[in-house]
Amino acid sequence: MTEISGVESAEAPSRPHPEAGAWSSPWMRLGTFAAVIALHLSIYSAVNSINAARDPAQFWNLFTPIDSWIPHLGWSSFIYYFGDLYMVAWGGTVLKRLECGFGRAMKAYLGMIIVGGAFQVLIPASAPLPEEFYWLQGLVHRLSIPPYANLPSMHVALTMLAAGLALHVLKSRPARWLSTVAAVLITISTLTTKEHFFVDAVAGLALAGIAYAYWRGGAEVERPGRHRFLLG
Repeated sequence: MTEISGVESAEAPSRPHPEAGAWSSPWMRLGTFAAVIALHLSIYSAVNSINAARDPAQFWNLFTPIDSWIPHLGWSSFIYYFGDLYMVAWGGTVLKRLECGFGRAMKAYLGMIIVGGAFQVLIPASAPLPEEFYWLQGLVHRLSIPPYANLPSMHVALTMLAAGLALHVLKSRPARWLSTVAAVLITISTLTTKEHFFVDAVAGLALAGIAYAYWRGGAEVERPGRHRFLLG
Protein backbone atom coordinates (compact mmCIF):
# COMPACT_ATOMS: atom_id res chain seq x y z
CA MET A 1 0.00 0.00 0.00
CA THR A 2 1.45 3.32 -1.06
CA GLU A 3 0.43 6.56 0.59
CA ILE A 4 0.33 9.77 -1.35
CA SER A 5 0.06 12.76 0.93
CA GLY A 6 -1.53 16.03 -0.10
CA VAL A 7 -0.23 16.92 -3.54
CA GLU A 8 1.17 14.57 -6.13
CA SER A 9 4.87 13.78 -5.88
CA ALA A 10 7.51 12.61 -8.31
CA GLU A 11 7.85 9.31 -6.44
CA ALA A 12 4.17 8.52 -6.78
CA PRO A 13 2.79 10.01 -10.00
CA SER A 14 -0.93 10.25 -10.44
CA ARG A 15 -2.66 7.51 -12.36
CA PRO A 16 -5.18 8.02 -15.16
CA HIS A 17 -8.74 8.10 -13.91
CA PRO A 18 -9.84 4.43 -13.86
CA GLU A 19 -13.42 5.27 -14.88
CA ALA A 20 -12.55 7.30 -17.96
CA GLY A 21 -14.21 4.76 -20.26
CA ALA A 22 -17.66 3.21 -20.31
CA TRP A 23 -18.48 3.97 -16.68
CA SER A 24 -17.85 7.72 -17.00
CA SER A 25 -21.49 8.35 -17.98
CA PRO A 26 -23.71 8.88 -14.91
CA TRP A 27 -26.72 7.54 -16.83
CA MET A 28 -24.82 4.39 -17.72
CA ARG A 29 -24.03 3.96 -14.04
CA LEU A 30 -27.63 4.47 -12.94
CA GLY A 31 -28.90 2.10 -15.62
CA THR A 32 -26.42 -0.56 -14.57
CA PHE A 33 -27.34 -0.19 -10.92
CA ALA A 34 -31.04 -0.37 -11.80
CA ALA A 35 -30.38 -3.66 -13.61
CA VAL A 36 -28.56 -5.00 -10.54
CA ILE A 37 -31.48 -4.03 -8.28
CA ALA A 38 -33.89 -5.67 -10.75
CA LEU A 39 -31.80 -8.83 -10.51
CA HIS A 40 -31.99 -8.65 -6.71
CA LEU A 41 -35.78 -8.35 -6.83
CA SER A 42 -35.98 -11.29 -9.25
CA ILE A 43 -33.83 -13.45 -6.99
CA TYR A 44 -35.82 -12.34 -3.94
CA SER A 45 -39.06 -13.32 -5.66
CA ALA A 46 -37.64 -16.68 -6.77
CA VAL A 47 -36.32 -17.47 -3.28
CA ASN A 48 -39.70 -16.67 -1.73
CA SER A 49 -41.48 -18.87 -4.27
CA ILE A 50 -39.10 -21.78 -3.68
CA ASN A 51 -39.23 -21.53 0.10
CA ALA A 52 -43.01 -21.01 0.21
CA ALA A 53 -43.42 -24.48 -1.30
CA ARG A 54 -41.38 -26.12 1.44
CA ASP A 55 -42.63 -27.93 4.50
CA PRO A 56 -42.55 -25.54 7.51
CA ALA A 57 -40.53 -28.18 9.39
CA GLN A 58 -37.63 -27.53 6.99
CA PHE A 59 -37.17 -23.95 8.18
CA TRP A 60 -34.45 -23.12 10.67
CA ASN A 61 -35.48 -21.25 13.80
CA LEU A 62 -32.55 -18.91 14.49
CA PHE A 63 -33.91 -17.49 17.72
CA THR A 64 -31.25 -16.52 20.28
CA PRO A 65 -31.54 -15.01 23.78
CA ILE A 66 -30.64 -11.66 22.23
CA ASP A 67 -33.89 -11.73 20.25
CA SER A 68 -35.90 -12.01 23.47
CA TRP A 69 -34.30 -8.78 24.72
CA ILE A 70 -35.29 -6.82 21.61
CA PRO A 71 -38.78 -5.29 21.87
CA HIS A 72 -41.26 -5.11 19.04
CA LEU A 73 -41.56 -1.43 18.11
CA GLY A 74 -44.24 -1.17 15.48
CA TRP A 75 -43.49 2.47 14.67
CA SER A 76 -39.96 1.46 13.62
CA SER A 77 -41.52 0.00 10.46
CA PHE A 78 -41.30 3.57 9.09
CA ILE A 79 -37.52 3.32 9.45
CA TYR A 80 -37.51 -0.23 8.09
CA TYR A 81 -39.33 0.69 4.88
CA PHE A 82 -37.30 3.88 4.56
CA GLY A 83 -34.45 1.38 4.14
CA ASP A 84 -35.82 0.46 0.71
CA LEU A 85 -35.47 4.08 -0.37
CA TYR A 86 -32.02 4.31 1.21
CA MET A 87 -30.62 1.23 -0.49
CA VAL A 88 -32.03 2.10 -3.93
CA ALA A 89 -32.18 5.92 -4.18
CA TRP A 90 -29.24 6.71 -1.92
CA GLY A 91 -27.25 3.73 -3.19
CA GLY A 92 -27.77 4.89 -6.77
CA THR A 93 -26.76 8.46 -5.88
CA VAL A 94 -23.57 7.23 -4.20
CA LEU A 95 -22.62 5.05 -7.16
CA LYS A 96 -23.33 7.87 -9.60
CA ARG A 97 -20.87 10.10 -7.70
CA LEU A 98 -18.25 7.42 -6.99
CA GLU A 99 -14.99 8.68 -8.47
CA CYS A 100 -13.33 5.31 -8.95
CA GLY A 101 -14.01 1.62 -8.70
CA PHE A 102 -17.57 1.67 -10.10
CA GLY A 103 -17.13 -1.51 -12.12
CA ARG A 104 -15.69 -3.28 -9.10
CA ALA A 105 -18.57 -1.96 -6.97
CA MET A 106 -21.04 -3.56 -9.38
CA LYS A 107 -19.19 -6.86 -9.05
CA ALA A 108 -19.40 -6.51 -5.27
CA TYR A 109 -23.15 -5.91 -5.46
CA LEU A 110 -23.68 -8.81 -7.86
CA GLY A 111 -21.64 -11.22 -5.77
CA MET A 112 -23.41 -10.16 -2.59
CA ILE A 113 -26.87 -10.54 -4.12
CA ILE A 114 -26.17 -13.95 -5.67
CA VAL A 115 -24.46 -15.36 -2.57
CA GLY A 116 -27.23 -14.01 -0.34
CA GLY A 117 -29.93 -15.61 -2.49
CA ALA A 118 -28.07 -18.92 -2.53
CA PHE A 119 -27.84 -18.97 1.27
CA GLN A 120 -31.55 -18.16 1.57
CA VAL A 121 -32.39 -21.23 -0.50
CA LEU A 122 -29.80 -23.57 1.05
CA ILE A 123 -30.60 -22.50 4.63
CA PRO A 124 -34.30 -21.58 4.71
CA ALA A 125 -34.96 -19.68 7.91
CA SER A 126 -38.14 -18.52 9.58
CA ALA A 127 -38.91 -14.92 10.51
CA PRO A 128 -39.81 -13.78 14.05
CA LEU A 129 -42.94 -11.98 12.91
CA PRO A 130 -44.98 -10.28 15.66
CA GLU A 131 -48.33 -11.69 16.74
CA GLU A 132 -49.97 -8.40 15.81
CA PHE A 133 -48.65 -6.15 13.06
CA TYR A 134 -48.38 -2.39 13.30
CA TRP A 135 -50.76 -0.97 10.68
CA LEU A 136 -48.03 -0.01 8.20
CA GLN A 137 -46.23 -3.32 8.52
CA GLY A 138 -49.50 -5.22 8.19
CA LEU A 139 -50.44 -3.27 5.07
CA VAL A 140 -47.13 -4.03 3.38
CA HIS A 141 -47.37 -7.72 4.27
CA ARG A 142 -50.85 -7.94 2.78
CA LEU A 143 -49.65 -6.36 -0.46
CA SER A 144 -46.24 -7.99 -0.86
CA ILE A 145 -44.57 -11.39 -1.06
CA PRO A 146 -44.51 -13.45 2.17
CA PRO A 147 -41.13 -13.21 3.96
CA TYR A 148 -39.35 -16.48 3.19
CA ALA A 149 -35.97 -14.92 2.34
CA ASN A 150 -34.45 -14.22 5.73
CA LEU A 151 -30.87 -15.47 6.17
CA PRO A 152 -28.94 -13.30 5.49
CA SER A 153 -30.93 -10.08 5.71
CA MET A 154 -30.43 -8.43 2.33
CA HIS A 155 -32.12 -5.36 3.80
CA VAL A 156 -29.07 -5.01 6.03
CA ALA A 157 -26.54 -6.05 3.39
CA LEU A 158 -27.69 -3.60 0.70
CA THR A 159 -28.05 -0.77 3.21
CA MET A 160 -24.63 -1.20 4.79
CA LEU A 161 -22.78 -1.57 1.48
CA ALA A 162 -24.30 1.71 0.27
CA ALA A 163 -23.27 3.33 3.57
CA GLY A 164 -19.71 2.05 3.22
CA LEU A 165 -19.34 3.39 -0.32
CA ALA A 166 -20.85 6.71 0.78
CA LEU A 167 -17.83 7.26 3.03
CA HIS A 168 -15.77 7.73 -0.14
CA VAL A 169 -18.23 10.15 -1.77
CA LEU A 170 -19.44 12.53 0.94
CA LYS A 171 -17.08 15.42 1.60
CA SER A 172 -18.34 16.67 4.95
CA ARG A 173 -18.03 14.76 8.21
CA PRO A 174 -21.63 15.55 9.28
CA ALA A 175 -22.93 14.12 6.01
CA ARG A 176 -20.90 10.93 6.47
CA TRP A 177 -22.19 10.61 10.03
CA LEU A 178 -25.80 11.16 8.90
CA SER A 179 -25.51 8.49 6.20
CA THR A 180 -23.93 6.01 8.61
CA VAL A 181 -26.39 6.64 11.45
CA ALA A 182 -29.30 6.19 9.03
CA ALA A 183 -27.87 2.84 7.93
CA VAL A 184 -27.42 1.72 11.55
CA LEU A 185 -31.01 2.69 12.41
CA ILE A 186 -32.30 0.77 9.40
CA THR A 187 -30.30 -2.27 10.50
CA ILE A 188 -31.72 -2.03 14.04
CA SER A 189 -35.24 -1.69 12.63
CA THR A 190 -34.98 -5.12 10.99
CA LEU A 191 -34.90 -6.46 14.57
CA THR A 192 -37.41 -4.13 16.25
CA THR A 193 -40.01 -4.81 13.53
CA LYS A 194 -39.40 -8.55 14.08
CA GLU A 195 -38.80 -9.00 10.36
CA HIS A 196 -35.47 -10.69 11.13
CA PHE A 197 -33.67 -12.55 13.86
CA PHE A 198 -30.41 -11.17 15.24
CA VAL A 199 -28.46 -13.85 13.34
CA ASP A 200 -30.03 -12.69 10.04
CA ALA A 201 -28.85 -9.12 10.64
CA VAL A 202 -25.34 -10.21 11.61
CA ALA A 203 -25.11 -12.38 8.48
CA GLY A 204 -26.25 -9.43 6.33
CA LEU A 205 -23.67 -7.19 7.95
CA ALA A 206 -20.94 -9.78 7.34
CA LEU A 207 -21.98 -10.14 3.70
CA ALA A 208 -21.85 -6.36 3.21
CA GLY A 209 -18.44 -6.26 4.93
CA ILE A 210 -17.03 -8.88 2.57
CA ALA A 211 -18.44 -7.07 -0.48
CA TYR A 212 -17.03 -3.74 0.72
CA ALA A 213 -13.63 -5.31 1.42
CA TYR A 214 -13.62 -6.76 -2.10
CA TRP A 215 -14.38 -3.34 -3.60
CA ARG A 216 -11.81 -1.55 -1.48
CA GLY A 217 -9.18 -4.17 -2.19
CA GLY A 218 -9.01 -3.27 -5.86
CA ALA A 219 -10.14 0.34 -6.11
CA GLU A 220 -8.12 3.52 -5.88
CA VAL A 221 -9.73 4.75 -2.71
CA GLU A 222 -9.90 8.28 -1.38
CA ARG A 223 -11.90 9.38 1.62
CA PRO A 224 -12.67 13.10 1.48
CA GLY A 225 -10.48 15.09 3.81
CA ARG A 226 -7.91 12.32 4.15
CA HIS A 227 -4.81 11.09 2.35
CA ARG A 228 -5.21 8.92 -0.70
CA PHE A 229 -4.31 5.25 -0.59
CA LEU A 230 -3.66 3.14 -3.64
CA LEU A 231 -4.96 -0.33 -2.88
CA GLY A 232 -4.69 -3.55 -4.76
